[in-house]
Amino acid sequence: MTEEERRVKLNQLSQEVWKLTRDQIIVKHRFLDVAVHTLRLLPSYEIRTLATDGIYIFYHPEYILKSYKEENNSLVRYYLHILMHCIFRHFFVDTHVPHEYWNLACDIA
Repeated sequence: MTEEERRVKLNQLSQEVWKLTRDQIIVKHRFLDVAVHTLRLLPSYEIRTLATDGIYIFYHPEYILKSYKEENNSLVRYYLHILMHCIFRHFFVDTHVPHEYWNLACDIA
């Protein structure tokens, strides 16, 4: 299997896992349906875990599959965490604020 074929397979599997994750959230939290479907999923091999800019959720496919294998509910929690950051607009921060402190404060809130 070439590296390109491997990446295609990883992307397909990770997209299936994301679909299951989204479905779990919608079944339990119907009111988040629009928010769940607003964020677009975009695989990225340049990041190691998950990230968002308020439009996309960037994710590393291998990280998604590993997280799901270890505990399938962990992705539900991650997704909800990202949604809350977007709903409360926590990704908008002034350039004078240290980002690591801002992220910690948002997580605590």
